[in-house]
Amino acid sequence: MVLLPRLDAPPYLFQGNIAEGFGRKHTKDKLNFYYDARGSLCETKNHLIYGHQVGYFADSEFDENNALIKDIWRELNSLMVTLEASSEPRSESTSKP
Repeated sequence: MVLLPRLDAPPYLFQGNIAEGFGRKHTKDKLNFYYDARGSLCETKNHLIYGHQVGYFADSEFDENNALIKDIWRELNSLMVTLEASSEPRSESTSKP
């Protein structure tokens, strides 16, 4: 298995999906690209874990990159939750003044 060329691909896919999602007008379109970006981030983490297990990365490199992935994951999920909440239909208040 050739790991290093594949390790470069997911981060670029991630960045491209974020950029394309940002440029979309409709929330549903944005979310689709952000979901794809999250998948690429998972793939990147998987390659990082495997690379660490087979000795491509020192513990410090693994820890630093894993922390970055966790931060990006948290920020991306926060963005997606906010967008999902803003796209939900709002129910009208049933109380009368």
